[in-house]
Amino acid sequence: MTERERGGIEAARAELADATVCVMGYGDHGGGAGMVDLLTAVGARIVLTEARPREAFSAEVLARIDRDVAVAHFGGHDDSHLDGVDVLVRNPAVRFGHPLLAAARRRGIPVEMEMTLFFRWWPGRIVGITGTKGKSTTTTLADAVLGAERPTLKAGNLRVSAIRALLPGEADPEAVAIIELSSFQLEGLGESRRSPEVAVVTNLDEDHLDVYPTVEDYWAAKASIWLHQGADDWLVLPADDAATVGYVDASIAAAGATGARRLLFADRRLDDGVDGAWTEDGRLRARLDGVEHDVVGVDELQVRSEIAVLDLCAAVCVGLAEGESVAGMAAGCRAAREVADRREVVVVADGITFVNDTTATAPRAATATVRSFAHERLAVIAGGKAKRSAFGAFADELAASADHVVLLRHPNYDASDEIAALLAERGVADRVSSASSLADAVDAAVALLGDAGGVVLLSPAAASFGLFTNEFDRGAQFRAYVTERWGA
Repeated sequence: MTERERGGIEAARAELADATVCVMGYGDHGGGAGMVDLLTAVGARIVLTEARPREAFSAEVLARIDRDVAVAHFGGHDDSHLDGVDVLVRNPAVRFGHPLLAAARRRGIPVEMEMTLFFRWWPGRIVGITGTKGKSTTTTLADAVLGAERPTLKAGNLRVSAIRALLPGEADPEAVAIIELSSFQLEGLGESRRSPEVAVVTNLDEDHLDVYPTVEDYWAAKASIWLHQGADDWLVLPADDAATVGYVDASIAAAGATGARRLLFADRRLDDGVDGAWTEDGRLRARLDGVEHDVVGVDELQVRSEIAVLDLCAAVCVGLAEGESVAGMAAGCRAAREVADRREVVVVADGITFVNDTTATAPRAATATVRSFAHERLAVIAGGKAKRSAFGAFADELAASADHVVLLRHPNYDASDEIAALLAERGVADRVSSASSLADAVDAAVALLGDAGGVVLLSPAAASFGLFTNEFDRGAQFRAYVTERWGA
């Protein structure tokens, strides 16, 4: 790994005290607020440039901005917002090629992100986790596994500001930071040539093709998590995902990089001589330096779905890399739970299990979830805004496993149209209905299952924008409606 200053807030203060820092995009998930808090604490002068109008923010947020920000520009970005600026910090939602970023680079103004600064200043070790699906679950499970024996910090793309952890009293400076990293966050790490000591790649598939021109461009953004590792670092990969492992190998070779030590995870026994974690005969097992360990029984886990158990194997690989004892890993595995909004069982009532999988915004993720409920009577709520994704495999799985499909409808929801057409091609149009609100979709799914019951699964395979603010708003609305109607 590229050497970090590892100086905590004092390093931040030495670098930014009395500097003028422009924060580009306040954001919705705490990153902008956390950055402003840190910059205030170290004595920087803050300029905010925000695309949204002032009235788009709550009174509470505006009060914080007015208190801490020296100059706030709302309603768009202009080159003049860079006048007198020493450093620009961009929100992950700001695209790499934005004109204001290009203007900053022309002026010689360093462009940073929350993650580039966190990686530079966090005094402890960092575990970075990315992938097209499973990264949030794996991050949470790795936090449980490592947290059994040491302090941890869980942050990143989980809507938790990492940079705020540098503030005094916010986090143990000896903690291992376990950071979920999106492709957008990793773009900044690529610019600064930084990778974590332990990198986990759950999988690589197509996603965000509404932003990246090709799948290869999307994967190239992910590559920053492993390309700048050293020989003493660790890289955790899925043993049976040939496309992911092949791309990682090719990118390392093309870059002439050193490459880190590897640990693999699988749902079958790993080949002799291969270190990592797997499930076998109802047990979760692990191997490091050729020494094999029986960690825990699958029947002892609170994590039940096959997908989440595989993610737990990846988390155990993190434990191996960080020197966790077998007893500690076992305790962490037993304590681990699945994550809200990801195959989350919300309510079981009247013979129906309501499952919230709103973060399945890509077809591959939703396909895997639908397959995991194939043995149940199943009504799937799906659809939304497409991200230039291919829905063929998802339609195949719906045709094979779902008794009913309720598609969400909105003028923006082109994915719903495509899924409906694909299901008609597969001869199952009679299983498809539509709803223009989530409440109507849930009601329709319940009515279609009838007295025999089954599973109502929200697993959209598409983005939420149109009926919802984001996927978390979609999940929150599902959770609230189901709980109100059928909860205790």
